[in-house]
Amino acid sequence: MSGFVDHADHTAYEVKLGPRVVSAKRYSAFRDFHAQIFAALALDPSFGLAYFNLGNMLPRGPEQLKMYELAAELDPTHRGAWMNLANAHLSAGRVEEQLKALRWLAKIDPVEGRSRLTNALTLQERSLEVAALWKR
Repeated sequence: MSGFVDHADHTAYEVKLGPRVVSAKRYSAFRDFHAQIFAALALDPSFGLAYFNLGNMLPRGPEQLKMYELAAELDPTHRGAWMNLANAHLSAGRVEEQLKALRWLAKIDPVEGRSRLTNALTLQERSLEVAALWKR
């Protein structure tokens, strides 16, 4: 990951991580958390929550999208992975993939998933699909 700068004195500077600038104290905690995630993945590469957390740490882009895809694939019942995957697809301009992720979310969490899917379909002016979604 880019943005990691290691200095002996962590108190006198700020570190830019993607679009965020964090204090040295927060950077130290971030770096420790990052190390813990990779330690967890070394023990169990199929630990979906680790990929979800990595996605949360990355700036928007293809790497973040890949982390959410892995998290959702490895733990198909993780609500946050599907919500963040849908948002990452939308940020990448991949509306159909966003809707696919939201449809899966609606299967595992009907209230949240259908609500988010309704919003997404409404923004795409797909009212017939919205009506069909709520007929069930």
